[in-house]
Amino acid sequence: MEGEESIPKPMIAAATVPLHASSGTHHVYAYIGSPPQRQTLIVDTGSRLMAFPCQPCRSCGKHVSSYYDPSFSTTDKRPTCGACLLDGVSKCSEFNDRCVISQKYTEGSSWNAYEVEDMVWLGSDEQEESFEDYMKLAVPYPFGCQTSEKGLFRKQYADGILGLAIHETSLVSVLHDVGSIGRNAFAMCLTRHGGTLSIGGIAHPSRLLEPMKFSP
Repeated sequence: MEGEESIPKPMIAAATVPLHASSGTHHVYAYIGSPPQRQTLIVDTGSRLMAFPCQPCRSCGKHVSSYYDPSFSTTDKRPTCGACLLDGVSKCSEFNDRCVISQKYTEGSSWNAYEVEDMVWLGSDEQEESFEDYMKLAVPYPFGCQTSEKGLFRKQYADGILGLAIHETSLVSVLHDVGSIGRNAFAMCLTRHGGTLSIGGIAHPSRLLEPMKFSP
């Protein structure tokens, strides 16, 4: 195909995972911890943090998945004051020696959380398939373990959010830094009912119906 020849192989994504659509948003399945706990996350190119409710959140809404429980994971780490991983976002809570985060969004939603680092990878809605096809992209990654939600975050179908904005601490940047993907890039194909998220480049040209449009 002419399109295949015009796109260098290094630009082809290391992995392409499915997106799903519900209530006007697109979301991806993320697997957190060891053993993995699945979370459904809205993909957001306007923010850079990943966050979702954690046990025992008494001020969070009811979502599609069970709350992530860090005590069930053998690979979780909970940074303490002086060792916060999300510089410029986290601040120290002297009350419990945690790195805490508060985020507000322009439409009025907000959440509070504390930092946790655990193994993270993106996959499909089939856990066995995700193990086989996507666990190669697992990486230790810090996120917000939510202790409260307000507004749309409390009411939404998805469990949380995956920020994909350009930043050195974004999941895509971290995957690139550790050598899991060849390019610090991602691409999304959105349809009314779902789509795909390509990590490390663009989807294989055979999947493209029209020429790819790039954003710097």
